[in-house]
Amino acid sequence: MIKRPLIPVAILFVLGIFLAAYSVNLIITAVMCLLVWAFVFLKTKRLFPSFIAVLLITLGIGRMILAENLRDTIIAEYSGKSEVMRLTVTDFSDNNSVTAYFEDRGERHKVLLRFDEDSRLSPGDIIEGEFSLYTPNASKIFSHGYAHTLAGNGIFLISDAEKSPQPIGKADGLMGKLYSLRVYIDSLGKKYFPNEDDRGLFNAMVIGDKRLISEDLDASLKASGLSHIAVVSGLHLSVAMTFLMIIAWLFVGKRRCGYILVFAGALFIVLLTGAGASVIRAFIMCSIYLLSKYIYRDNDSPTSLAVAVLIMTFINPFTVFNAGFILSVLAVAGIIIYNKKISGILSKFMPSALAEVLSMSISAQLTVMPIIVYYFGTITPWSLLSNALLVPLSGVYVILGMILIIASPIAILSNGTAFAMRLFSLGITSASGFVRDLPFSLLEIRGSCLTVIILWAFLLVLIYMHPLTRSNRHRFSAVFSVITVFLTMYSPIEETNISTAYYGTQTMSAVRLSDGNTFLVDCPRLHDARTLHTASQPFSTVILTTQNTFHILLYENHIDTIIASDPIFRKSKRDTLLTRSKERNIDVILLKDYQKYQFGNTVLEYIPVYFIKDARMLKVYYDGKSYIFPQGYSPGEINYLYQKGLRFDSDYVILPYMPVREEEHPFTGEILK
Repeated sequence: MIKRPLIPVAILFVLGIFLAAYSVNLIITAVMCLLVWAFVFLKTKRLFPSFIAVLLITLGIGRMILAENLRDTIIAEYSGKSEVMRLTVTDFSDNNSVTAYFEDRGERHKVLLRFDEDSRLSPGDIIEGEFSLYTPNASKIFSHGYAHTLAGNGIFLISDAEKSPQPIGKADGLMGKLYSLRVYIDSLGKKYFPNEDDRGLFNAMVIGDKRLISEDLDASLKASGLSHIAVVSGLHLSVAMTFLMIIAWLFVGKRRCGYILVFAGALFIVLLTGAGASVIRAFIMCSIYLLSKYIYRDNDSPTSLAVAVLIMTFINPFTVFNAGFILSVLAVAGIIIYNKKISGILSKFMPSALAEVLSMSISAQLTVMPIIVYYFGTITPWSLLSNALLVPLSGVYVILGMILIIASPIAILSNGTAFAMRLFSLGITSASGFVRDLPFSLLEIRGSCLTVIILWAFLLVLIYMHPLTRSNRHRFSAVFSVITVFLTMYSPIEETNISTAYYGTQTMSAVRLSDGNTFLVDCPRLHDARTLHTASQPFSTVILTTQNTFHILLYENHIDTIIASDPIFRKSKRDTLLTRSKERNIDVILLKDYQKYQFGNTVLEYIPVYFIKDARMLKVYYDGKSYIFPQGYSPGEINYLYQKGLRFDSDYVILPYMPVREEEHPFTGEILK
């Protein structure tokens, strides 16, 4: 702690962020602070570090509260606003959505734009039209998911539209030049890589554009544990900076100005590729390394990682919910902690060079695997081998991509480089496809993944204590005993869980009943369904209360039944629903008003309200209780109905969370009995 004080500083600050984000009550927070104070005092025998530790937790809590207040201020000011706006696109459109920003009173706000038809927007395009802004804020009764992932990228507002507007101009200035370069690199991919997978890998690994990755290649990369190479990550930036450093040494030698040039080149790459969380983390760590070389000091990787975490979480505390950030930090931490130990074990059975390559891959995969299990409910047993073999190939591929961009005006050199890249691309796609076809390439974790995560953590502790000296054997026995007792006592309690998310005048609810039955009530956004979907509890049924079927028909996981209210559908919409569902072998059940339908142990019923024609309330009967979902109704409409004397004839009314002023809608975020 004394040698590397920034490591506990970063851990305690992030702990405070988590305590505030999950609204941990004051008593538990106080107990947590007391335990930290006592631990630090026992380790240091000093009061000052103990109080500093508690202060760091408090600072993390305060920083998260300020971030949430800023988010809610933006939402309160702009959510529900509908007006003609001019926005600048920041990325290529993907899945009919694209990110853009608008400027208002000197401040810049990012927006996620979503369209009901294909969009062909590119970075730097300026678009103008009437946009209605809403919030993707997730319900407080559910874990942080899609909304907080967006918040980690600084996005607090979304907008839906039927058509994508045509560009009316291009952005200027430095960012305009960067956007134009991204479009130029995209055109290089189209020119030199006619094969879909080759072009998809080029765009993904060079400029972070995953929209062209085919479903088949995506499935192969996931099954082989190589999804991280198909994005611009910390690995790619580290390789690029190494390449830039070699070039700097060739032209200016190992002088200080060379490090400045490498830093400028790395910053340019970060801005060009969209500044993802893992890329920024790698940039900060590499910048600290360059600074240490510049001032002739030794670089300490654990301290560099702690500095990166502190800077990123202080600027945007929502970053801690970004899966890319979490995986990137844990992978680097795993390499720092376990690389030498695992390399020492492997070197007894193989050449030291091979052991070093394998140990780096294994140590990174060991630490990120529990997070992959938590987020995706899967384990990829062959990922350790595939990463060890193919990650070096991806590093060479990134360097070749940089050469191709630089040498693109020279036909002979660019054609030769592109040919080599196609060979590397063939090796990556073929090897990942081969791994996908191996037995047990992708294992789904059924039921609770907590047991798997705990056992995996136990394995990490065991490796960390290698070699097992007498004192380590005692620690090992103690840890094993605690884990065994916990797993013996632990018994997951199955209970009904209903989660909501609010999107403008639409809502999505995820229902998990105690009998194991699960279903979605509406789905205004495809990515939200993916967020709520887990491998252990897939949503095979979607129940619609509005005509919004677009994203349901795109949903690619396990949906086999759609239940909808027949009276609200126009003929054209009904025909589209039936036709597209038939193409995907999805059963459609259309119900009349007040018609009860038995769904497992659940009974469903649609309830109309006299003056709203295009939506229905859903009533669910289960285990002696009844629940009403006023999904298609805006907060204002629900409030109006309540003021007019409408009372819901049910045990519970499920309403979405939305951070609006209380006087506007007094029932927001509550479950009313």
